[in-house]
This record gives sequence, structure tokens and C-alpha cells, in this order.
Amino acid sequence: MCVCVCVCAVIISLVNCFGLKFAARMMSVFSALKLFTVVFIMVLAIVSVGVYSRDLPRSFSHPFEFLEGQPPSLFSVMLSFYSVMYTYDGW
Repeated sequence: MCVCVCVCAVIISLVNCFGLKFAARMMSVFSALKLFTVVFIMVLAIVSVGVYSRDLPRSFSHPFEFLEGQPPSLFSVMLSFYSVMYTYDGW
């Protein structure tokens, strides 16, 4: 792990040594690649829902049906927040 961090630091230093314009271009390229990846995942998700739509359970078309007649508990709210934080992994 330490070697990987050192290699990344050296690469970032070398990119910055070539100049700010080059570093800005590299940042733009990597940002575009990240956006392309997110769009690609979204397209794949939409296509897979379209292909497998007949196999989806009823709960997918009515996602909050399980909450009807039940007050939300503190545990369920805490569990949902924890799931979002774990998924986001930005905390």
C-alpha cells in the first residue's frame, strides 16, 4: 500500500513538473473519463431494466408499498442513513 501511495505521489509530482497546462489537461481527461463511466453505468442499468422488466418483482414498481400502515421506526431510519453513508463512502 505504501509503495502505491509513493508511486502515485511521484506521478502527480511529475505531471505538475511538466506545467500547469498539462496538469489541467490531464485533470480534464480524467474528469471526462469519470463522467463517461457514470453515464455508461446508467445506460447499462436502464438497458438491463428494459430487458428484464418482466422479471422484476412488484415491489420495484411500488417501492414504498411495504411502508403502508407502518410508522417508520428509529432503527429503520438509522439503518437507511448508514446504508447511504456506506454506499457513498464520503464520510
